[in-house]
Amino acid sequence: MKNLILFLFLFPLLAHATNLRETIDANVVINGDLTVQSDVDSTTGVRFLDNDGGTPVLTIDTVNERVGVRTSIAPDSLLEVNGGIGTAIETITTHTTLNETHSTVLVQATGNVIIFLPTSASSFNNTDGIGRIYTIKKWDADTDKVTVDGANSEEIDGATTAIITIQFQSITIQSTGNEWIIL
Repeated sequence: MKNLILFLFLFPLLAHATNLRETIDANVVINGDLTVQSDVDSTTGVRFLDNDGGTPVLTIDTVNERVGVRTSIAPDSLLEVNGGIGTAIETITTHTTLNETHSTVLVQATGNVIIFLPTSASSFNNTDGIGRIYTIKKWDADTDKVTVDGANSEEIDGATTAIITIQFQSITIQSTGNEWIIL
């Protein structure tokens, strides 16, 4: 009920606002899609500020379609991050099929291990030309091998598998939508 009351209060303000600056002391929950569209494009079109109003936490440049995280000015790249970037890292000990939750995989196993890749097509955004990236690293000192296997005989740099045999050796691969390439 509180969400409905808040919506009924805010909607008339937001629908007709040209230069609205309103402070709301409440949690806002949106069930469904949220679209924010400015009437005029700007290099700092959408900004999320912290409590002290200093460097924006997030800046969206609607002119050049760029996003900045912790950037004090409009971003110069499609994604500009002023700080470290964290991705998932997981240690595995047995055969594993990678998916969208994996990023870096450390293989710590006794015996040969096979890393099965998803299809290249399922790991590629055709609309925007964005391919998923994985890093696979042999973490153990055993003489066993780690085999990275493309789905349905998909190729990895022209071969159906990539083999890692030396401790601390790694490969980083990216989907092209048709195959995987080693970076």
